[in-house]
Amino acid sequence: ACLAAFSIAAQTGSDSTATEPEKADLSLDFKYTEANNNTKILQATAKTKVGTAWQPLKGIQVHFYRDAEDEANLLGNATTNDNGLAVFMFPSEDEKSAGKTGEQTFVAVTDESEQFDPVSEEVAVTESSFVMTLTEEDSARQVHVSLQGFDADGKEVPVKEVEVHLY
Repeated sequence: ACLAAFSIAAQTGSDSTATEPEKADLSLDFKYTEANNNTKILQATAKTKVGTAWQPLKGIQVHFYRDAEDEANLLGNATTNDNGLAVFMFPSEDEKSAGKTGEQTFVAVTDESEQFDPVSEEVAVTESSFVMTLTEEDSARQVHVSLQGFDADGKEVPVKEVEVHLY
C-alpha cells in the first residue's frame, strides 16, 4: 500500500519541465445574411469536438470587423449563446458600405482563453439586388428571378450564371 501511495504521489507531483496542456480545437462558422428589410447580420457559431461529435460553445466572445482585424475596423462584439451562436446586427444608421463594386470583407475573431487559442474567420460579400416576379400565362405560373451586381464603375449589371434556390 505504501508503494502504491508513493507511486501516485510521484505521478501527480509538479514537474517544472512539464509542457502546458494542449488546448482544444475551436471551430468558428461565420456567415453574412441580409433580411428582406435590408437588415445586415453577421453570425458566428463556435463549436468544439467532444469525443466524435461537435458541441456548441456558450460564452465565447466574438469580435466582428470590417475589412481586417484592426481596432479602427471593429463593428461590435457578441457572446455565444447556448447554441454557440453570436449575432451582430448592423445599426440602421451604419453608413459604411461596400465600394463601387459592392464588395466587402468581414472578419470574426475569438479571444484566447485557457481552453482555446484564438480563431479568425473571414467572409467576402458582394452586394447585389434581387428581383423576383410572378407571371401567369395560360394558367401556368412562372417565377422570374433577376440578380443585379455592380461593374467597376458602380453601375448595376446582370449577374450571369448564378444558381438561385427558392424555399
